[in-house]
Amino acid sequence: CREVRNYKDNIDFEPYALEQIEIRVDEINNLRRKYGDTIEDILNYHDKITARLDEIINRDEMAEELKNKLNTLETELSKKAHKLTDARKEVALDLQESILAELKSLDMKGVSFKVSFTGGIKMVVNGIDVTVNGINDMTEQEIMGYIDMLQEDTDEELSSLCISPAANGEINLDYELQPAKFERIRRITGYLVGTIDRWNNAKRSEEHDRVKHGLN
Repeated sequence: CREVRNYKDNIDFEPYALEQIEIRVDEINNLRRKYGDTIEDILNYHDKITARLDEIINRDEMAEELKNKLNTLETELSKKAHKLTDARKEVALDLQESILAELKSLDMKGVSFKVSFTGGIKMVVNGIDVTVNGINDMTEQEIMGYIDMLQEDTDEELSSLCISPAANGEINLDYELQPAKFERIRRITGYLVGTIDRWNNAKRSEEHDRVKHGLN
């Protein structure tokens, strides 16, 4: 009993520390009621909503990254599709020669056989939908040359490009441009403009003090 009394007398009681522990336990119990029965469930939920918040905050960067990955995959797919088309054409020509030889051996002089390909070659080059009609031997390097030339002439990004032969050995280039990007429209008491660069001080102050509404 003496040892117990001595131990009791030597215990340091800190009401503030006890109060903090009780508050902490109460907070944990509240979290358990809302987000899970165990600490592990609560931490898992925290990780989940943190990842979701990061996605929302960085959605523009993530969208651009996914767009670049998509463009890369589309370009690789177009290259492989182009190689597959070339291989099919080679096999088709061999088949054509074999059948013609067989027909000749059968003395069928009035019969002809020819393999032909219809439709344009479609591919994606640097995110641009490209169609090549009537030109079977055009390389990707040539296509890139036409794209660079058009974008330099128009000073705009291309959306699609169609390449086809024209008279006298020339080339037709039919293309569409990406939709033009514009700044957020601001309207202040009748003024409808894209920027506020030319506004006077009074209008700038009005724009600064107005209530701004977001879109959800």
